[in-house]
Amino acid sequence: MALIKTRRFVSCFGVVSLFMFCSYVYLTPYLSILGFKSAIERKDYEGARKYIHFNSVRRSLKSQLLPALQQRTEREISESTFGELKLLLVKPVLKVVVDTTVDSTVTPYGLKLLLETGRLTQRMGSDEDTTSHKKSMSSKEVKVRLFYENFNVFVLSTLTAGNKGTINSYWGRESFFNWKLNAIELPTETILSVRK
Repeated sequence: MALIKTRRFVSCFGVVSLFMFCSYVYLTPYLSILGFKSAIERKDYEGARKYIHFNSVRRSLKSQLLPALQQRTEREISESTFGELKLLLVKPVLKVVVDTTVDSTVTPYGLKLLLETGRLTQRMGSDEDTTSHKKSMSSKEVKVRLFYENFNVFVLSTLTAGNKGTINSYWGRESFFNWKLNAIELPTETILSVRK
């Protein structure tokens, strides 16, 4: 009789332990996103950095911004006199503009601004960005969806203030329990907002 109770206890304990472990594994991306958000709100930018894979995020933003800016510029310049020559001179400048925008945006604070308002940070430490961020946050609500794309990719989908489009941030599993922001997919309006 005591042996049956012991086996039942062990099997119940095993089932509960397995359930707790699986629940924790399922919740790890939520905990990482919450840790990232909490670190930024506390202005603990070093703590927030551990949740960002900087090179991957930079590549994802550059791959969206540079072609769009080049296409827009080509349309504007191609019909003018000496359009091809102007285009040759402008292309290196466009790369610098995109690099500066991406470097300003891919910081803990810049990413917070992007995910909450849909705005890219055009200059490092811009007061204009800080002021407009506070105004837009006070007047508009941000709608957020969180979901798994697959076992190793988690998506934070943000419908930005003013319905500028949906920003999808992709979080990748770094180890079994840790997640990092790996890529961001921007809406068209945000891409087109980059100023030359």
